[in-house]
Formats: sequence, structure tokens, C-alpha cells
Amino acid sequence: MRRCFSLDETIHGAIIFIAGVSLCRFLSCWVTTSGIFLTMNWASFAVVVFALGILLRERFHRWLGLGMLVVGFVYKKFQDAIRKWL
Repeated sequence: MRRCFSLDETIHGAIIFIAGVSLCRFLSCWVTTSGIFLTMNWASFAVVVFALGILLRERFHRWLGLGMLVVGFVYKKFQDAIRKWL
């Protein structure tokens, strides 16, 4: 017997976003914090999340994956300026 639960779209998106950011934070702390390894970690995580979004037909997974790719690109491009701020 299969049960389908109805969940509001905003709650569903918030759960996916919080889980994705938490997993990304965990992986970022786990990987050596060297610049290239951190960027590669974010990029590989983003590709996995994006591919998962395509396979599951989940729009929010795809947006989260694309957002992580943008964050990784911006971090790599402006790495020195960001480190001065932090």
C-alpha cells in the first residue's frame, strides 16, 4: 500500500535548501580548505545535485545545483578579495 503525502511547495523547497546547504557545509569542512580543493568540492557537489534534480524531476534541486556552481565560480574568481574580507 503506497501513501502519498501532500506538502506545501515552500516547505518542500525549504527542506531541500536546508539539507543541501547543510551537506555542502559538511563537505566543505571535511575537505582540505585549500582553494582548488574547496572549489572542486563545490563544483562536484553542484553537478551531483543538478543531476539528481534531472533524474528526480525536481526543479528546486536543479536551481540549488546551478546556484552552487555560481557560488564556486564567484569564489574562485574573487578568492583573494574574499579572503581579505574574512
